[in-house]
Amino acid sequence: MNPSYKKAPALSVHEKELLLNLVEKYKDVVENKKTDAVNFQRKQLGWKSISIEFNSMPNTISRTGEQLKKCWNNLKHRSRQEQCLHSRYIRGTGGGGPICPPDPLLEKVNNVIPHCNFRVEYLRDSDKLVSTCTVNSGKLIGL
Repeated sequence: MNPSYKKAPALSVHEKELLLNLVEKYKDVVENKKTDAVNFQRKQLGWKSISIEFNSMPNTISRTGEQLKKCWNNLKHRSRQEQCLHSRYIRGTGGGGPICPPDPLLEKVNNVIPHCNFRVEYLRDSDKLVSTCTVNSGKLIGL
């Protein structure tokens, strides 16, 4: 590590909200799932535009596009973890009080990336009685 390197302070809540608003503005570019060269270039330009707008705002510390991208990925990860813990709590058994209230910032992250929060419901449950069917002259009959 370079001894002259100085770590930037963590983003404040105000800066995270600002980042969230900018990502929402550019979400069609930065959250695009395509990985070809053209879209990769667009994503880099999108993060550069986000950093330029972010740095032009008052009361913010100058950040690079890579730093903002890392912060955004960390926010998405924390949001998914919180949803997983909440889901595990709801499906679990036992007593105890509710888990801590959801973070409003992470709730906003969920609204920006609803495609990442898609949940598949099970059509068949393990404790459901499954009826057996037999074939009788080409027709299915449930038993």
